Amino acid sequence: MRTSLRITKDKILNVAQKLFIEMSFYGTTMKDIANAAKISRRTLYTHFNSKEEIFNHIVDQRIVLINQKLEQAVRTALPADKRLKLYIKERFNLIAELMGGSLPIKETFLHNNSKIDILRKNIDKQEIELLYAILKDGADKGIFSIKQPRRLANSLQSVFKSLEFGFIREYDHRPNPQIINEYINILFHGIIKK
Repeated sequence: MRTSLRITKDKILNVAQKLFIEMSFYGTTMKDIANAAKISRRTLYTHFNSKEEIFNHIVDQRIVLINQKLEQAVRTALPADKRLKLYIKERFNLIAELMGGSLPIKETFLHNNSKIDILRKNIDKQEIELLYAILKDGADKGIFSIKQPRRLANSLQSVFKSLEFGFIREYDHRPNPQIINEYINILFHGIIKK
């Protein structure tokens, strides 16, 4: 019995995710999800109370995957400066992956930041800790000349979030390595010609 409930729940999540990508969160109804999953609305409501709950569950799953990938980038044996560069590349590639070439998802990120910010609270805290680990290691080993890695981790996380808007706006079906490399170059070398 539990296996069939799990299969039904997974089917609902997969179908809902496709509908959110195709029609947007706002354009999708619980009826649409039930019809696409080929289940009754009653069955749908035994698993989820609302499309918001479904959406939040999907986002939570994505956040776990994103966090795992970012942790892998941090836990490599590379020196701190190379780990930070890898982290930045992974971070923006994951944002591009999250967009998935979907205009409705892109629009949600660009025009409904308050909803996204609520869902991101946990990942924001985790990201600060990951950045802090890289920065502290780099400072301890003399790679970075920073005195307060915790403060810089908070600042960098805010900078990365602010860069997301332009990155998402420019995003067109695949990550743009040139934009990501510009972010890395500015962070490591500034904008003044030497």
